[in-house]
Amino acid sequence: MTFLRPILIVIAFFLLDGTAAAQTAGDTKPTKSTESDPPAQTEASEKPALDKLDSEQINKKIEELETRIQVHQSVTDEEKAKTIGASLEEISLRINKIKTLRSAYKRFLTELDKKNQLEKEEDLLDIKLAAPVGRTIGQEPPYMLSFYDGLLDEKEVALQRKTTTSAAVKFAEMATAEAEKRFIQARQALQALKAKIENESSEIVTPEARWKLSGAKIDVELAEITLKSEKENQNQMGYRQIILDLTIQILSRQIEWVASRLQFDEADKENWLKQIADQRTQLTKLQQRLLDEQEEVKAKWLQAETKFADNVYLDKVQLLEEEVKARESWLNTYHIVLEQVGSMLRFLDHKEEVGRQRFELLKGEPERKELIAWKAATDSYINEMTKLVQLQENYQAALQSQIVALEKQLADPDVAPQIKVFLKERLQSNKRRAERRSEFISAILETIQRDQRFNKEINLKIKYGDWLDRLWAFMSKARVMGAIIIVAVAVLIAICVAVITNRFLHALVQRTKFHLDDKIFHTVVRPVWISIIIIGAIAGLRWAAPEPPIGSILEDVLSTVLIILWGFTLLKLFRTVSHDWIMHWRRQGRQGTEIIRLADNLARLIIILGAIFLFLTAWDINITPLLASAGIAGVAVALAAKETLSNFFGGVSVMLDQPFKIGDYIILDSGERGEVVEIGMRSTRILTRDEILIAIPNSVITNSKIINESAPKPRFRVRIKIGVAYGTDIDQMESILLDIANNHVMVVKQPTPRVRFRNFGDSSLNFELLCWSFKPEDKGRLIHALNSEIYKAFNANGIVIPFPQVDLNVNRLPGALPAAES
Repeated sequence: MTFLRPILIVIAFFLLDGTAAAQTAGDTKPTKSTESDPPAQTEASEKPALDKLDSEQINKKIEELETRIQVHQSVTDEEKAKTIGASLEEISLRINKIKTLRSAYKRFLTELDKKNQLEKEEDLLDIKLAAPVGRTIGQEPPYMLSFYDGLLDEKEVALQRKTTTSAAVKFAEMATAEAEKRFIQARQALQALKAKIENESSEIVTPEARWKLSGAKIDVELAEITLKSEKENQNQMGYRQIILDLTIQILSRQIEWVASRLQFDEADKENWLKQIADQRTQLTKLQQRLLDEQEEVKAKWLQAETKFADNVYLDKVQLLEEEVKARESWLNTYHIVLEQVGSMLRFLDHKEEVGRQRFELLKGEPERKELIAWKAATDSYINEMTKLVQLQENYQAALQSQIVALEKQLADPDVAPQIKVFLKERLQSNKRRAERRSEFISAILETIQRDQRFNKEINLKIKYGDWLDRLWAFMSKARVMGAIIIVAVAVLIAICVAVITNRFLHALVQRTKFHLDDKIFHTVVRPVWISIIIIGAIAGLRWAAPEPPIGSILEDVLSTVLIILWGFTLLKLFRTVSHDWIMHWRRQGRQGTEIIRLADNLARLIIILGAIFLFLTAWDINITPLLASAGIAGVAVALAAKETLSNFFGGVSVMLDQPFKIGDYIILDSGERGEVVEIGMRSTRILTRDEILIAIPNSVITNSKIINESAPKPRFRVRIKIGVAYGTDIDQMESILLDIANNHVMVVKQPTPRVRFRNFGDSSLNFELLCWSFKPEDKGRLIHALNSEIYKAFNANGIVIPFPQVDLNVNRLPGALPAAES
C-alpha cells in the first residue's frame, strides 16, 4: 500500500483545496466553458459568500484552513510536489498565504466580537441616558470637589478620544477603499486566469493550471475577507463615535448635576493640598537628583574639553570633537530638564493658588470684584501658557529634525564605529530631551485645562453680567474684532430706532391735528439713525486705534460727514418751520412774516457759521486768528453801517410793536398821508392818494408820531358841516340829511348816521352830518357825493343855504352937499 500513499495525498490535496476554493469563490467545474453558460450566473457563482458568515462558520473555516496547512506541509519532496503541479518553494509560499488567510479570518472574527460588544455598550448607554441623572452617578449628594474633578477629567478624556476616533474614521475609510481596490484586482486576475486556462485546455486541466487557479482563488478570498474586515472596522468606528457622543452627553448631565450640588469640605481641601505637597516633594527630589547628575555630566564635559584642547594628533581630532559634542548634548539636556522641573514647581504653586480660590469659590465667600480679578489673572496666565506651548512645540519640531539627522548618520556605513558611540550618546540625549519636553508640554496643557475649568466655575458663580465681562475681555484682546462688534451694535441700535420711530412715533404724530410735527418728524428721523451708525463707526475706530495718521484722518472724515448731515438737516428744519409759520400767519391775516423770515435767515447764518466752526475744530485748525479778525471786522462794520443798523433795528421794532400793518392808512406828524404798501428792514413805504410812493426810514418811523386811520377798525368817520338860513324848517332839513346818508352805498349802516345842531351862526343855523365810510381811502369821494346830493335836495325843497352878505348904508352928514352937486 506504500505506492498508494502519494496518490491519496494528491487526491486529498485537490479535494481540500478545491472544496475551500469552491466555498470561498463559488467555483464551477474547471472545464472549458461553453457559450451556453450565462455570464451573470458565472459572475454570481464566483463572488465569495461572506456576508452571512457567523462566528461558528468562521471557526469551521479556520479549522479547515489549518487542515489545508497540514496537508501542504505533508508534501516534503519534489516528486510529490510535481504530482500537484508545484515545487516545494511554491508550496511553502502557499502555506504562508493560507496562514495569512487564516489570520484574516481570525481578525474578522475579532471584529465581529467587538461589534457585538459595542452594540451592547451602546444599548447600556442609551438606557443610562434615559434614566434620571442622580441614579447614574452611583453616589449620593452632596458631592466633593475631587469627585467633581474626576468627572471633568473623564469628560476631557472622552473628548480627546472622540478627536482621535474622528481621525481614525478617515484612515478606516482610506483602508476600506484600498482593500476594495485590491479585491477588484484579485477578482479580475482570477477571471483572466480562468479564461486563459479555458482557451489553452481542451477537456482536461493540467495540475499546474489547477495549482495556479487555486492560488488565484485564495487571493480573491483573502482580498474579500480583508475588505469585509475593513468595512467592519469602519462600522465599529461609527459605533465608537456614537458611544463617545452618548458618553459625553451622560458626563455632561452628571457634571451639571454634581456642580449644582457641590459642598465645601475641609477634609477634601486638606487631602487635595496634601497631594500638591507630595507632588512638590517628588519634583524637589527629582530636581536634586538631576543637579547631582548634572555635576557628573559637567565634569565629563570639562574632561572632554581638556582632552580636545590638549590633543596634538590629527587623527583623533574628529573623535574628540564628537566626544565633546556628546558631553555637551547631555549637559544641555540636563540644563533644559532642570528648567522644566523648575517651571513645573511654579505650575504647582499656581495650581495650589487656583485650588485655594476654587475652594473659596465653593464656599461662596468671594465678592464679584474679587471673582472678576481672579478671572482676569487666570485669563492672563492661560495666554502665557498657550504661548509657551507653541514655543515648546517649535523646539520639539527642531529637536525631532536633529534626531532624524543623527539616525541617518548612524545608518551610514562609512562612519567609524568609535564615532558612532558618541553619535548614539547624542541621539540618546536628544531622545531624553524630547521625552521630557513631551511631559513638560503635557504639564502645560494640564495647567491650561485646569485654569479654563476654573474660569467656567467663575462664570457660573458670576451668572449675570459675566457675558459682558467676557465680551469686554475679548474686545480688549482683539481690538479689530472689538471695533467690528461696536459698529455692529450701533447698526442694530439704528435699526431698532428706525423701526420704533416708523411704527410707533410716526403713528402717534399722525394722530395730532398739526401738520408741522409730521414735517419735523420726516426731516429728523433719517439723520438720527444715520448719526447713530456714524457715531458707532467713530467709537469703533477709536477702539481699534489704528496707526496714525490713518486713524485721525478717518475719524475727521466721519466727523465731517456728521457735521454736514446735521447742518443740512437743521437748515431744512428751520426752512420748514418758518415756511409753515409764515403761511399760518398769512391765513390769519397777522403781521410779522418778515420777522419770521429774518429769524430764519439769522438761524441759517448761525448754522452755517457753527458748521464751519465745528469743521475747522474737527480738522484741528486754529480758529483764534479768525475769531479775532471777525471781531475787528465786526466793529468796523458797526461803525460804518451805523444808520443802516439803526434802520434795521427800527424795522425790527416796527415788526414787533406793529403800530400799523400793510394796507393801513397812516398820517405822519410831518403831514404825509397814505397807504402802507411795504414794511422792510431798512424803510417803510406808503402810497399817497396822488399815487406817489414815499420811503420813510425806519429810524424816523420809530421816532415819529403816527396816526393810523385804519386802526383799530378800518372804517373812517366823515363830518359834513352845513349852514341853513334862519327860518328854515330844521326837522325837514334833518330828515333830508338822514335820508341821503342812509341811502348812500358808501355809508356804513352801523353805527347809523346822525345830525347834530352845533350853533347859531351870524347868518345861518350851523348843523353837522356825522356818518362812517367803509375805508379811510373813501373819505374824499364820500364827502363829494354827500355834498352834491345835499345841495340838490336843498334846492328842490327850497331850503336856502345862506352865504355871508354885508349891507352898506351911506348917511349924509349935515351941511354936506350931494354928490351930484359936488
